[in-house]
Amino acid sequence: MNINSILAIISEWLGVIAVMLILGLNPVFRLPQVGFRYPRREGLVSFFLYILILILAYIFYSGTVNPALIRSNTALDVLYQRLFLAVLSLIPFLLALAVRKQPVRSTGWSRKIIRPGFELGLALAFLTIFLRGKIYSLMAGVSPAEGYALLASAGMCLAEETIFRGYIQLRLCSWMGNQVGWLVTALLFTIWQLPRLMLNPVNLPINLAFSLGQALLLGWISQRSGNILVPVLYRTVSEWISFIP
Repeated sequence: MNINSILAIISEWLGVIAVMLILGLNPVFRLPQVGFRYPRREGLVSFFLYILILILAYIFYSGTVNPALIRSNTALDVLYQRLFLAVLSLIPFLLALAVRKQPVRSTGWSRKIIRPGFELGLALAFLTIFLRGKIYSLMAGVSPAEGYALLASAGMCLAEETIFRGYIQLRLCSWMGNQVGWLVTALLFTIWQLPRLMLNPVNLPINLAFSLGQALLLGWISQRSGNILVPVLYRTVSEWISFIP
């Protein structure tokens, strides 16, 4: 990650924060916060499930299961790996919802604000494209590889945001309070990314800082907008834009 990339990401984040501060004032996003009858129990369940997927991530990126898997180093291959792990990690959380008979809205997916959430998420997505200077590149068309990257980014972000900003953050905020729950979730997300980031030890410090900053921003967007669709759409484009020359 060079200095130009860092500056582009910082400008993107500042632009997203500015838009969220303005559009997030819309009362349509002021839904009652999801509450739980036993918040401490919910928080402990979240930590247990998190430990499971953290172990899974370390096993996955250690190469012990399939050493050839992590030797593929093209950007698209890396994205496919991340998608596979994200979907695999989502399964225990979905099972927990089903077994404990909890509604989908307990993961931040509220039907009441799907449309405004979609509109706000698209606004952040288009802002990202503009601030990263990719408008003219996209106007020239999208290659098949770039199209596959978009689909893979969407799937990965959908799974990861449902896990962290949906299931985990909502429960930790209910148990620990909004600020502490938000910070702890961002830290857990960054630690979960560590096995993958350790494959590139030279850039580990800057990549860790980026992951933590991204996690804090996504958690804040989720709290500000009141659902998970907004960070999913924004992050999908933010991750995908690196595949556009």
